[in-house]
Amino acid sequence: MNKQERFDRARRLAEVGDYEAALKAFHELGMEAEDSESRVDCMFGELLGLVRLNRTTEARKLLKVARKAFGDIDESHARGDLVEIQIDSVEDKWDRVLPSLERMVSRYGDMLHHPQLRDVYEEIQLRRGVRLADLGRFAEALPLLEEAASFGPPAADGILYYELGRCYEDEDRAKEAFTKALSMGLDDSHAASAHYNLGVILLKKDSCARALEELRLAAQLVDKVGTSKKHIYKAMAIAFHKLGMNEEAMRYAKLAGRVPHR
Repeated sequence: MNKQERFDRARRLAEVGDYEAALKAFHELGMEAEDSESRVDCMFGELLGLVRLNRTTEARKLLKVARKAFGDIDESHARGDLVEIQIDSVEDKWDRVLPSLERMVSRYGDMLHHPQLRDVYEEIQLRRGVRLADLGRFAEALPLLEEAASFGPPAADGILYYELGRCYEDEDRAKEAFTKALSMGLDDSHAASAHYNLGVILLKKDSCARALEELRLAAQLVDKVGTSKKHIYKAMAIAFHKLGMNEEAMRYAKLAGRVPHR
């Protein structure tokens, strides 16, 4: 294979999630690169693998080296800034993430709308929306998340629709978003929350039997996560009461009172 074919193969390895193999392939290509542009492209491939593998200390060291090779190319600096945000996210340094994203929007402005930076723009908007929703700033998050939903995969994933469900005030739209989020796949913690929120929405619509189904699913997932079920039991008690099942309602009301905060 020539170098371009090897580079394309390394990209495909990253796309299918074989980050160890992709990392090795990009590193080897970078060592052989004869010009700075090729070396930078390979370093970005390495950085992607290191971030996905949570090897953030190595990623920060490589990014520092890469920045020296960027020169005055704004596109490379924009991608480097996004990599640093990805590293901060992996390391749970959430206080840095939103300010860094806002600085990128301010610094690069219209340049982010250029076709060669379309993927960077989409990730910035998605991350801004999700982070604002995490902070409870739903009115600010909503237009960003709705824009991100229009991008399609990979931006439009389960987490995006979960956050949209939390942002929507209209219960029908929220219900649709949570349902779609679950169909696309969520980790246990987000899935438990989505099922709980669906249960609460159904409870308000007096669909109590269906609400109980969602709440039971939420309780099962919470058992895996290891967090409190108090709020779930409270909702289940209300559902049983509305169904006239007062003995069950009383049992879950008592359970809700006994479940400690964690």
